[in-house]
Amino acid sequence: MSYTPRDQPPWPPNNPLGNPQGPWQQGPYPYGPPSMMPPYSGLAIAALITGILCGPLGLILGIIGLHDTKNGQKRGRGMAIAGIVLGSLSLVATLGLIALTVSELETKQATDLEVGDCLEGLPAEEGTEVFRITTVDCSEPHRSELFANIDITAGSYPSSSEFSELAKKCVDRLRELHPNTASEKDLGIFTLHPTEGSWDQGDRTLSCFAVTTQKRSGSVLK
Repeated sequence: MSYTPRDQPPWPPNNPLGNPQGPWQQGPYPYGPPSMMPPYSGLAIAALITGILCGPLGLILGIIGLHDTKNGQKRGRGMAIAGIVLGSLSLVATLGLIALTVSELETKQATDLEVGDCLEGLPAEEGTEVFRITTVDCSEPHRSELFANIDITAGSYPSSSEFSELAKKCVDRLRELHPNTASEKDLGIFTLHPTEGSWDQGDRTLSCFAVTTQKRSGSVLK
């Protein structure tokens, strides 16, 4: 059973604060309006994306994006740095690949040399082993030109004296193929023969080079 005293107003009152606009009107912010987060830098975002997809461009955009976020008015500094890192790594890898490709185009395995290949200088120092040789276009100044590859038919690895005898075959081959060249006084013959290691791998080729005392342009073979 409830009891309501006479003349007592109902609870809760419709407007306890006497505000004419209602009991739940929102008052002003005591500390001003809420702060807004700065926008992301489009350059920083682009740096991150291009750093993944197109490295060197990411490096450039990352540097610009880093400057764009410097004053704090834009976010994305971390993305700009990531773009710089990814772009730098990609640039290093690209340059390394280019250098490797150029090196592969200009050098050959000593066992892969072909008749007509020209070398700027001597194939190797006397008595040293050589594994890769840099070739040049025969139209450029050079001293050496490979004119014959002779098969070695010996059953076992030849001795030094046997290789000396085999080298005489290069002289005979030059006189046979290029008699005018063989008669030149400022021209000699240089040979490359298998090492014991390459012999065990099946190398049986004696390479014969015509070598001039001074560099020439064009083929030395006549």
